[in-house]
Amino acid sequence: MGHGGKRKGAGRPPILDEMQRYRIGLDCLRRFEKRALEKGKERERACNSGFDELDEIRAQYDNKLSRHLIYRLSKGEKPRGIEYQAIEQHLSAFEDIIDGKFVGSRLVIFNPIRHYAERTKILQEIAQEYSSFYSARITPRMVRKCAEEARALEETLREQQS
Repeated sequence: MGHGGKRKGAGRPPILDEMQRYRIGLDCLRRFEKRALEKGKERERACNSGFDELDEIRAQYDNKLSRHLIYRLSKGEKPRGIEYQAIEQHLSAFEDIIDGKFVGSRLVIFNPIRHYAERTKILQEIAQEYSSFYSARITPRMVRKCAEEARALEETLREQQS
């Protein structure tokens, strides 16, 4: 991020050094991903509201199965063929309940969407935080440039490793 001048050392000095820019860029990329995943999960919850019961049923059956196996192992018994049959019966009963409750239902899964408005908010948040942290004027545009540099650096490192 040079600022004019053909001679070495000409122009304004950079506000941030390379490590500071990389740190800001990584923070920005992490927040982008986190916010995108949160938004995707919110959309999934809104569309799959009937499937909340699924986790409760699964936890209930897993709890019964684990208590049964712990009881057997605490008596010094080793799992036998009967134990494996019990596990299979347990799992088939679980599948029958799931099929009965959710027949015809579809679980909808969304890919994370990166909204432009969310991106702008994140850039402004990071610019304010790091402006006070480094005692320098850092703009959202500078933060976006740092994120682009960090992404490019990560891609080159990934290519070198493979």
